[in-house]
Amino acid sequence: MDIEKYNTFIFDFDGVIVDSNFVKKEAIHKSVIDYTDIENSKRFVKYFIDNSGIPRDIKIRHFFPENISLKIKYKYEDILRNTYKNSNLIPGVVSFITKLKKNNKNILIISGGDPKEIKSILKIRKIDHYFSHVYGGPLTKEENFKISNPKEPIIFFGDSKHDYLVSLNFNLDFIFVYGYTNQPNWNKLIDINQCKDIIKDFDNI
Repeated sequence: MDIEKYNTFIFDFDGVIVDSNFVKKEAIHKSVIDYTDIENSKRFVKYFIDNSGIPRDIKIRHFFPENISLKIKYKYEDILRNTYKNSNLIPGVVSFITKLKKNNKNILIISGGDPKEIKSILKIRKIDHYFSHVYGGPLTKEENFKISNPKEPIIFFGDSKHDYLVSLNFNLDFIFVYGYTNQPNWNKLIDINQCKDIIKDFDNI
């Protein structure tokens, strides 16, 4: 791609920087099973995954009362502390962001995840210095985008329907990264014609 066309490169995190969507799905499943019946837990996990990109606090409170929501959230975060760090980087992403950095591009992460968790993974993988800022929950991506006030032109890399809708809302060029998304029917959730490109990973970008 012609990177000179853009000043700011925004990345989602899970499924775009790291292959962690399955880890998070397993974690939320284990977190909720003690607080509801099997059928409701299945409905909740599906809702949680279908709404990837929205902060966990919002999704959990949508299904459960405040006292139960906090217990599920804390258990989820406790599980992630032991499993999240083992997530592999998406193929080609380090080479791509290295190229961006060498060309003095502004590189941001805007995620629905916890910024502390994200920064921890970036530090473990020794790629934290590539990103000028990391934005995440409990604020929404829309709120974080406004706060970040990125310099135009902007391109956004995401792997969920929510990422796609954010790109439309702010009139951003958008590239959908499908190789590690947790939404198997992603091509039915977005209009490919509205995307700048569709890529499996960053190996050939």
